[in-house]
Amino acid sequence: MRTRLWQLTLAALVVGFLGLPGAVLPTAGDEGPALASATVPNASPGSGSTSSTEAPKQEAKGEEGAEPPEISVEVVGKKWGEQVVPALVPSTGEVVSTISAEEIANIGESTIADTVQFLPGVQVVRQGRLFERLITVRGGSVPTVLLDGVQISAASGGFNSGFANRALYSIPLSMIERIEVIRSNSSLIYGPQAIAGGVINLVTKRGTPPSRLQPSVETGSYGKVQETFAYLDGTEDRGIALALQREVSGSSLDFGGQRMNHIYFRSDRTLDNGDTTKFFLLTNEGERRLDVWSKEFQDVTKRGPAYWALDPWRERFGSFSYTHPLSSPSAGLDMIVWWRNRFFRQDSYAGPLAPPEKADTVIQTDTKDDTIGADLFWRQPLGRNHYLRAGMEWYRLNGFERNTKLAADGVTPVKAPVTDTDYELTGYFAQDEWSLSTKTRLSWGGRYETPKDREHAFFYALGLEHSIGDRTAFSARLGTGVEYPTYDQLASDPTLKDKTSQNLDIGVDHYLRPNLLGRLCWFRTAINNEFITYLKDGGDPANSKDYLTTQADQTTSGYEAEVQGGSRAFHWYLNWTKLNRDIGRTPVIGDRPLQLAIPPDSSVNFGVRWRPNARLRLNLTHRYVSDYLARARYFNGGWPIDAYEVSNLTASYAVGKGWDISAGLNNLFDEQYETQPGFPMPGRNWVFGLTHTAEVQ
Repeated sequence: MRTRLWQLTLAALVVGFLGLPGAVLPTAGDEGPALASATVPNASPGSGSTSSTEAPKQEAKGEEGAEPPEISVEVVGKKWGEQVVPALVPSTGEVVSTISAEEIANIGESTIADTVQFLPGVQVVRQGRLFERLITVRGGSVPTVLLDGVQISAASGGFNSGFANRALYSIPLSMIERIEVIRSNSSLIYGPQAIAGGVINLVTKRGTPPSRLQPSVETGSYGKVQETFAYLDGTEDRGIALALQREVSGSSLDFGGQRMNHIYFRSDRTLDNGDTTKFFLLTNEGERRLDVWSKEFQDVTKRGPAYWALDPWRERFGSFSYTHPLSSPSAGLDMIVWWRNRFFRQDSYAGPLAPPEKADTVIQTDTKDDTIGADLFWRQPLGRNHYLRAGMEWYRLNGFERNTKLAADGVTPVKAPVTDTDYELTGYFAQDEWSLSTKTRLSWGGRYETPKDREHAFFYALGLEHSIGDRTAFSARLGTGVEYPTYDQLASDPTLKDKTSQNLDIGVDHYLRPNLLGRLCWFRTAINNEFITYLKDGGDPANSKDYLTTQADQTTSGYEAEVQGGSRAFHWYLNWTKLNRDIGRTPVIGDRPLQLAIPPDSSVNFGVRWRPNARLRLNLTHRYVSDYLARARYFNGGWPIDAYEVSNLTASYAVGKGWDISAGLNNLFDEQYETQPGFPMPGRNWVFGLTHTAEVQ
């Protein structure tokens, strides 16, 4: 297995350094690199006349004396007008990666979570019980998830904080314009959940002319059938985008399966005075059949027998955004009003539809919350060299949770009293970006938050970007952050302290050749009062009240190295992440310390895309993850996860007259592996898709 990794790595390096120097890269109208994950400094609208960041200019000339085209490196905020909410453009020094809609299609994954796993520092683990794809960035916490700038991930004060990860595999990929991942600390602009795990911003497609319908169907292993219907239309001053999606599939687990329905609608309009509005609505609903834990896991952990569950669920998101320009295109007011409604039910069984027979066992849990929020931002250039952003964010969450248990006879269901929550948070921030010269930019700012029933918190961030010559860019960012415990965590221990972090990023981007871009980054995140949740001895895994939370201190540091290049028909990328975790204060349960998770020491991603002609595209991705020590809420100890390698091959072909076909073979070498204790991953599996795009008169 290890041989395959080093063969692919060596092949990538040979192709990059020997085969590409004479290649001609795409011009502005052609495609970018296979994964545009390298980062150059972001543009600051207050830095003078420029409002976009260009890749470093090359001094080398082609054979005829003309300057060769450069690699088009996608960067969040590269063009000021690209952000739905302009004030949310990332700040100076942040580490940003972007995957375009075209690259999403080329990678061939079926969900957003599976697509971003090929970026450096990103790990996706899959937990069969809830079919969740849990994302961590640089071994840290779950990142904040934004949809066109609106937070759709779980907010502090609610129940079941991991639930919102479902948005990452329930939004139709056909409606995604690009995925932006900020891997560094971003709490200053994006709020407390971005303490260390960064931000994932999903930018959706705007309706544009011509009017078109796009039905598609995808089928694959385990009885998967996914049907999508999309409609896009627009003019210069308005646009509409609509997607309906239905998915039914089984699972590699014995009792696994799912049925999901998604609706996404977006409407944009530019008013006569230049103001812009945007409205989006996203609804997700479905039901899943879930079985829990492999036989090996039960034998080792003494947990079992395995239990099964059905979990009907529903999520609804909506937002209205309004942007009003002021004295210049870079100045303006941005307002967002948003709401979220979630309902989740879990029915637990001792086997396929066989009720448990033990008294006091939880057989059903209902969780519901409603959240409303509003954001107001002001952005204003101050003179030629300063750019100020200031704003406030507010949200309020109301929710409840109720368990149904078996009575003493082990048969009669009894509903427990309702547990409810009412939480509110207000935050204020200000940041100035200062262009010291044409090559140097500095930013600094602070954020002040007033959470309900918690101490007020203040944190800050400093950023620096500096160009060295025409080919090299240096960046650095220092930031702190705060994260608050959820309701479930406070219910187990009301004395829990706020989680805090100190984060440092230092990076260098360098054009090794006109068609070869490299990046090296070192980072360090120190976490105090990390929340560690575990199932108490003898506890019921289906009962949220049987989970306890304690706190620990840890520091994670590491390196990220990236290189990418290509020609008009051939693109490739290679990245490597090295992590090291030092455990400080460790909680003790009884007479033994509670084992903390240790992230993978190394992970390597390699991808290559070949387009031999205008119709055919081939894409190969390979991912290696070293062994690591995982832990889960339902198990107090550490569970060793063996190293694994997974390769995926996808192909797409434009048949003509608007018809496209695609096919993929995942886990090519039929690797047997896990990413989360007790949940074996699927072996070799396939997928086939058919899409038709038709213009509507």
